[in-house]
Amino acid sequence: MVFTLAGVRILLGALFSVQTSALLVKKQTTLILKTTTIYAVLLVSLTYIGLIIAPQEYKLLAFNCADLIAILPGYWMRHAGVRRHIGRLRYGATVLWTGGLTAALAAPWLGWWLYLIAAALLGQPASLRQMREIVYLTLRSRNAGK
Repeated sequence: MVFTLAGVRILLGALFSVQTSALLVKKQTTLILKTTTIYAVLLVSLTYIGLIIAPQEYKLLAFNCADLIAILPGYWMRHAGVRRHIGRLRYGATVLWTGGLTAALAAPWLGWWLYLIAAALLGQPASLRQMREIVYLTLRSRNAGK
């Protein structure tokens, strides 16, 4: 359970770090400071509550839940900031990949059927098209130097 939540947190972090970088390029450091401050305050508060309430064997799980919940408002604010300062975002296949990988991460904990959902999401035509494009661009850039 703990590793599933940590994996989902890392997956979302990777997705939204691109938005953070874009906001930094646009000199929106105040927005990044606000989102980081909100995260820190929520993390400390939720962790404190979780560690008081949770039994000893669930304290690590309580921290991971607090971390995942605390970061979500900051991600929403970053998404809104990118829309305001850069333009509309098109997640496209990224939603399929994030959903598929989240389902695969949760499958050992919640059930084998989530592997089927992961395969269905990752096997969508839009997802496969993007994967082929990434492979093509990677191979093209590797061969460009030769």
